[in-house]
This record gives sequence, structure tokens and C-alpha cells, in this order.
Amino acid sequence: MKKFVLLVAVPFTCGIAFVIGLIAIPSFAQSLNRLKKTEELLDKQAEVSPGVWCKYQEYRTKWKLENGSWGAIHGGLTSQKRKFWQTDFEWMSIAWHDENITWLGVGEPICLRAWKDKLYLIVFDRDSVTANSARFRFYHQDHGVLAEIAANDFPREIATQNLWLETDTGGERDGKAINEVEIAKALDPASIDFRDSLTAKIWRQCETGEEYADKHDVEQSFLETYLKKYTVERLQQILPPEEKQSAK
Repeated sequence: MKKFVLLVAVPFTCGIAFVIGLIAIPSFAQSLNRLKKTEELLDKQAEVSPGVWCKYQEYRTKWKLENGSWGAIHGGLTSQKRKFWQTDFEWMSIAWHDENITWLGVGEPICLRAWKDKLYLIVFDRDSVTANSARFRFYHQDHGVLAEIAANDFPREIATQNLWLETDTGGERDGKAINEVEIAKALDPASIDFRDSLTAKIWRQCETGEEYADKHDVEQSFLETYLKKYTVERLQQILPPEEKQSAK
């Protein structure tokens, strides 16, 4: 009997130690890789209509890990789905017609446009959704703030990306660097890169209700029809001279 008890006790004790080890590993890793809060306050400007610019301030908080990415070793965490990560918040104050129009939320502003003397905003939100997902959120000016609206209430004529663009993505097409600013200005349905752009996917959602999907390009014929139907307002510069938008 004594031998039997001993044989049972040994694996039982080892099992407890193994479980305790599993519990301790994340805590130990977290202690070595503490969260670090970063803050930015930036002065920017956006071309909200052809040749019309407005200035704005952008404040953002981001939580980063001091020693690399915990998400990379823990299954691709999103900012608010795990206790090891915190949500990134963003605030904008936009000077418009002697007013300061404000917005506070999560996600990356990608479109700031004006239509009939009112401001409109589109945000690319990867923070309030599940891992490896994203969605567009739409806003309009209402009593000094940018309030959320449905996609089908956003003016189709100005639903184009003019923020969060790069002049050189590091990729190439036909031997030339892919320039997101030029793609956003041209709005060319024949362009492979435009068919895969955020603007093209915004148009699809506004027109059909289909949510953002990273893997599916938008059909050329759909984009051509959209352009003709709504006479989309093209911007002239998008970026001030020698300025680059923040990288993705």
C-alpha cells in the first residue's frame, strides 16, 4: 500500500508543479516586458475639399511593450482583448469656420472631408473588434463634435481616403514604387492597387452594406459605375509639400 501511495503522489505532485509553472510563465514574462504608455500631440493639416485645407491637432495614446511584442508570441493580441494590452485612444481638434470640432475614439482616422460646409470623418477601427479584424466607422459634424452615423448616411461624393497614406510603401508595381497618395488622387478603377485600396472598400460598404474584408479586391466595373453615379470629388494634393502621413 505504501508503494502505491508513493507512486500516485509523485505524479500528482509533479502535475501541480507543472500547472503552477504554466500560471507563472505569463506573469513572469509580463514582469519582464512591462507596458509603456506613449503619447503624441501633433499639428497637422488636411485637404478637405479641392484646394481647401484645414488645420487640426491630433493627440493619441498608445500602449507598447518595452521588450518586443507580447502579441507576437501570444497569438496576435488586439488592443483591448487581453489583460496584457491596453486600448489606443485618439483625439482630434479641427479648426473649421471659427469653431473647434472635436472627435474622440479608437482607430485610425483615414478620411477627413468637407461637404456642404460640414466636416465628415471615416475611421479605420482595428481596436474594438476581434483579432485580425477591422471595420470602417463613419462620422459627421454635429454641434461641435463628430458624431457617428451609418455608412449609408455618409456622402458618397467625398468618401475618399486622404489621411494615413504613404508616398512609398516599400512595395513596387511595374518597377515603380507604390505611392498611396497618387493612388488616392487618381481614383483609377483600372489600377490593381486602387481596387485593393481602403477607398475602394469604403465605396463598396457605402453602396452595398458589405463590411470591410482585407482579402477581397473590389471589382473594376463596380468602381467605374460608382465614379459615374456620384461624380466623386477628387483632391488635388492630399499632402502638403514634403509632408508624409504616418505609416501603417
